[in-house]
Amino acid sequence: MKKSGAFFVFSVLCLCFKGGIIFSIDLLPLYSYTKNMKSFLKSIQIVFLFGIGVLFLSGCLRSPARHQFGDYSNAEKYYAEGKYEKAIESYQNYMDKNEEGNLSIIAKYYTAKSYVALQKNDQAKKYYQEIINQYPDLIWAELSKEQLKNLAG
Repeated sequence: MKKSGAFFVFSVLCLCFKGGIIFSIDLLPLYSYTKNMKSFLKSIQIVFLFGIGVLFLSGCLRSPARHQFGDYSNAEKYYAEGKYEKAIESYQNYMDKNEEGNLSIIAKYYTAKSYVALQKNDQAKKYYQEIINQYPDLIWAELSKEQLKNLAG
């Protein structure tokens, strides 16, 4: 086969959200390096299957993260919409599954704020006090102290 002068460049662009990495694989003038159409088509098949595999694996890697933050994301949405009872329920579900970590502390803080919005100050005080006792060195403890002062005053 003679070269036609046209170069075929095949790119498989795969967006991989894991770690914020975007990468591409370029097969430079693949057609010009193949001796016949059969090997050219075989190369395309390999690239296609590789691309499908990467997309499949990147989807698998992201699935647990979406599931893990589901309750927390829902709680934030409910809180922003003023649906405080639903927010409390979602924050509690998140805290039950994730007892440690920054988001758990924040979930506890916004659970307390949700109780304040519902005028259930006794429940709110309990959560604020837990934050102060368990995490005295964090900013959330300072914010909780301020909230307790506001509730007392």
